[in-house]
Amino acid sequence: MACLKGHGIEVKSPGVEYGDVITKFVVVNYYGASSLGSFSSEQVVYDIDVYVPQKRYSELEPFIFEVKQAMEDLRPMLKLNGYESPSYYDDSIKGHVVTIEYSMYRTYNGRTNYYG
Repeated sequence: MACLKGHGIEVKSPGVEYGDVITKFVVVNYYGASSLGSFSSEQVVYDIDVYVPQKRYSELEPFIFEVKQAMEDLRPMLKLNGYESPSYYDDSIKGHVVTIEYSMYRTYNGRTNYYG
């Protein structure tokens, strides 16, 4: 996402094996969409996975704040849902991870609506 990169945050593609986490970075994932009753709109959800290296856990919370501040550039189109996962350590990549959830609304024809 350009808004994250514009704030100097490293963004990596989902579904790629990265090996051990040696720098802070995020991965933006499309989490799906659901229709809103009988309306012609749907809610689209994105997860941002925030990674920090094993020995830099103290940088996790400030990095999450940095990511959220960068994402404010996309309001009101994309909004924080209020869901943030507990942090967990993934031994397979030697890193700590937190997921932050964002959503937006769009019509079925793909045009984005700006609901506040």
